[in-house]
Parts: sequence; structure tokens; C-alpha cells
Amino acid sequence: MLLSRNLLLLAASLAAPIACLAQTTAMPDWQKAAGGKMAFEVASIRLTAPGTALRPNMPMDDLNRFASTGGLFNATASLDDFVEFAYKIYLAPEQRAALLGAMPKWAATQRFTISARATGDPTKDQYRLMMQSLLADRFKMTVHSEKRDMPVLALVLAKPGKLGPFLRATADGPPCNVAGSVPDSMPSPATGVVGGWSAGWPYGCDWTGIYPRPNGLMLWGLRNCTMYCLGARLANMPPMDLGRPVVDETGLSGKFDLALEWEYIPPASYRPPPSAPEPAAAGAPPDVHGPTLREALENQLGLKLKPTNAPVDTLVVDHVEMPSEN
Repeated sequence: MLLSRNLLLLAASLAAPIACLAQTTAMPDWQKAAGGKMAFEVASIRLTAPGTALRPNMPMDDLNRFASTGGLFNATASLDDFVEFAYKIYLAPEQRAALLGAMPKWAATQRFTISARATGDPTKDQYRLMMQSLLADRFKMTVHSEKRDMPVLALVLAKPGKLGPFLRATADGPPCNVAGSVPDSMPSPATGVVGGWSAGWPYGCDWTGIYPRPNGLMLWGLRNCTMYCLGARLANMPPMDLGRPVVDETGLSGKFDLALEWEYIPPASYRPPPSAPEPAAAGAPPDVHGPTLREALENQLGLKLKPTNAPVDTLVVDHVEMPSEN
């Protein structure tokens, strides 16, 4: 959060497919590996008040981090969150806005609590397949895939054939999920360097961590990350919106570990109103003007973002209905 990034823009619509957009029906490899089609043994849906936040019993993201739940699934989320989970995607802000703008109005605010039980001990990807079946059965959701040309930011190597100092192949680091390792170690505040974890890199695989550091700096790291994962997360990284989805044009493949540190400057709408400055604490360190996200991306990971247009694999929701409770 390297394989090519296939960003998916969801749009609920009753209109007929646009003729100039090529539709595709190929099943993603992860779905084939997980079994193709599955369903929960039993499931209930309850309408939940807007703004309700209840922690799900598994991560509702596109990463593979997962601990067995013994066949139980419990989550309270919005419809777009369930669709992201079911189809293993991670929407850029522009994609999410397009989704919510095209779907029925209730999709923007209504939250649902889904409690379900499956036979056996499914994997995370198998739970995704079951969620696809539930969306089709209870929400009457139908989807198709197509390619759409749209403005994007292409992620490219800053220098051909060269990675930055804090981007390495996962295979060159320690094995994932080693017994006794700390999955989400906090960085040491004494180091002041990129990747300030005690080992220089984050320990956990498929586990993102973002930590505020002194003087407005932010530290983020992840292991076992594809370019799909990295591009999706860059599109959502503080200052929150790069303005376009991010796609992979690095030519890299495989999975990587990374650590990234930059100065976070909140958007103007997030900043508090001007007021009299508070006196500086005695002995306080001077302000640090760190790299921007783009500067850190180039100097630390050896990558750049290039504005362009590109065809993007797009999952389109053709129809969806409010489910009945049970």
C-alpha cells in the first residue's frame, strides 16, 4: 500500500454501457486462487446510524494481513467500503467521489452492520468472494469491468534501473511474520532519519503504519508492498489528495519494503484560524522544514509522479438497491 496498478473507479448507474468503452470479463488471479465463487452460510444486515464507527473483526483493506476469525465476519461500514473489500481495491479520493456521486443518495451516509458465518476457516480473499455474493444477493448489485481513459499520475523511476535508499525487495529483508517480531513497531524518536524503526525498516508485512514525528514530519512504512499497493496509498497520503489516481509505469515487478518520511502541511481547510502565537517552550528545537511528499518520494524511494492520461481498468456498478434488514 512491483505489480501493475489497476485502479478501479466504481460508478453505480442504470444507464447502458458506453459503446466506446471496451468491456472485460477476465477474473483477477486472486479470485481464481481463492476459489472463484463462494457464499456465507448465513448472514444478517442491519441499518446503522450514519457516522457509526465499529471496528471490524478483520482489516477491511486490500492488503493480505489477516488472522483467522473462525468463520465469522463482523463489520459496520458504508456500501463503498464493502465494495472495496469485496473486490480488493483501494480508491483514490477522486474515484470515491465519483462513486458516491453516481450511486443512490443513501449510499453517501447510510452505514450497514453485516454479521455473517462461513463454513470452515476461510482466508481473507475467500471472505472477499463471499462478500461479492452477499452484495449480489442482498443489495441486488450487478457489476462489469471496462477500461476508461482518464487523467492519472504515473509512478516512474527517477533514474532508470536505480531504486532509492529506502526501497528494497522484500526478498532481500528478513522473512515475513517471523515469530517474536513486532508487527507494528513504533519508530524511535531519537533517530531523526527515514525508517527510524529499531531495525531501520518496519517489521510487519502487509501492515501499514503512519506516525507523526516532531516538527511536522510524518513517517510511513510498509513491507511486502506491490506497486498497486504503493500507488493506491500515495493517492490517499497526507496532504491527502494528489488530485489524480496513481498508476504504475515503473516496469518493476515483485514486492518491496519501504520507509518514507516527509513534512506534512495540512490543507488550508484543515488549519486552525490564525491566533496569537504561543511562546516557545524553553529549549524547544527549531522548526524543521522537511521534504515534501514528492521530494521524499524521489530522494528516498527513487520514484517520481508524472501527470499523464492512461487507460484504467474500471469496475462499474450497474445496479444496486437498499437491502432489507434481517
